[in-house]
Amino acid sequence: MQSGGYRLGIAIGGGAARGFFHVGVIQALAEEGIEADCVAGTSVGSIIAAFYAAGVPLEELSHATRNVQWGADVFDWRHTSMNMAIAMRDHLTGGRGRRTSPGLLEASRLGAYINRLIGGKSFSSIKPLVLTSTDIQTGEKLLFCAPEVARALSAAKPLSVVRDDTPAWQRNYLVPEVIVPYEDVGMAARASCCFPGIISSVSVDCPELNGPSQRRLLNDGGICEQVPVKPLRALGCRKVLAVHLGYVPMFATVDHALAVQLHAVQYIARPMIAESLALADHVVYDPRIETTSMVKLDLSLVKMGYDFTRAELPAIRRALAADAQPVPSVG
Repeated sequence: MQSGGYRLGIAIGGGAARGFFHVGVIQALAEEGIEADCVAGTSVGSIIAAFYAAGVPLEELSHATRNVQWGADVFDWRHTSMNMAIAMRDHLTGGRGRRTSPGLLEASRLGAYINRLIGGKSFSSIKPLVLTSTDIQTGEKLLFCAPEVARALSAAKPLSVVRDDTPAWQRNYLVPEVIVPYEDVGMAARASCCFPGIISSVSVDCPELNGPSQRRLLNDGGICEQVPVKPLRALGCRKVLAVHLGYVPMFATVDHALAVQLHAVQYIARPMIAESLALADHVVYDPRIETTSMVKLDLSLVKMGYDFTRAELPAIRRALAADAQPVPSVG
């Protein structure tokens, strides 16, 4: 790690199909010579962060996002069909103790696809990168990174450790963090993208710095932190730029059960998202993104991200101009 921490970190947030917006943001920043020293990504942001950290040329990144073959590159449709059949059976029978699927869409090809696009590079051979995921059984937040970065994270701030004398409310409601020294970028990004209940959870053998490996059932990193600013602050980034893709869509009128549920989820998540974003020096956030679909593949979002970031460049440059001292560790 650089002496005194890193100059600039970019936190790339989740948002499913809205991730095309990220591509435009990166294009605009690159044209202005704004380049991160380290990167953190969550959910779809983990894929973009992996490409960025591995130095994938912008034209290749743009081509990959526009020409992905979902059947060959991402989803295993045979297992997806099986998952859907299991879900239908469980709906009709109540499960009755049978094994159920931890999601519908089986994205088992995604990790290999990402590794292929980044030229088979490992965490240790690319720009410092942190990808987040969530242990869906324990609620722990996992930080996948190169061993060197893992040691720096461990030294930078204490983990949220549960001890015998920890009060019960803390044991149940604090979010413990686990630093995972890892090398398989594709697998870590895949684990970060497992949207709960939709994209099937993935079982991963997760080594730890000061303990044995554990087999964990992993889900979307956005469950714990929608935009991963905190890991970059913990690494000593003097400046952090965050890119936020909004959250679940809101309804103009709350007059049915789905609207009530989605609005409730939005309001529950808002404090967590705001807490993270407040730690950034500048947040690239176009409010119009809230009205776009999280499932429709809309390539116009690339231009939207590019145009918005170009307009934001004066504010971004002001925010990054003063090279402040490293921010204290974030717990």
